[in-house]
Amino acid sequence: ASAARATQFELVAGGKARAQLFVDGKASFAAAKELRKYVAAMTGVELEYVREGEKLDPALGTVYFGRPRPDAKIDEYVIEGGEGGKTLDLTGDAGRGMFYATYRLLEHFGVRFWGTKRVKYVLCQGGK
Repeated sequence: ASAARATQFELVAGGKARAQLFVDGKASFAAAKELRKYVAAMTGVELEYVREGEKLDPALGTVYFGRPRPDAKIDEYVIEGGEGGKTLDLTGDAGRGMFYATYRLLEHFGVRFWGTKRVKYVLCQGGK
């Protein structure tokens, strides 16, 4: 039997964008904007938005925000790769799930959030 091989999804590599952010509404744009802001802070690279109806760049991976997930429970989030490492879904319940997925992915990359009145963040070296 062969072992399943994990594929790697790259947002940025070698100082260049390796992914694009697909947005199809206000909520997905807000989540994409957060991911874009912190990725740029970490790497100096701003990922491009692709809006519904626009052509995706086939040379880049695509991050999808909030694609329907009818089986998701309240506040549940899902971070799921697909298409052999060409797509990354940040989704969950129809409410906050995609935001939770986005922030969890950023935490994986080393971004830490804290604060009571204003959210503050710090970029750490090496995510977990």
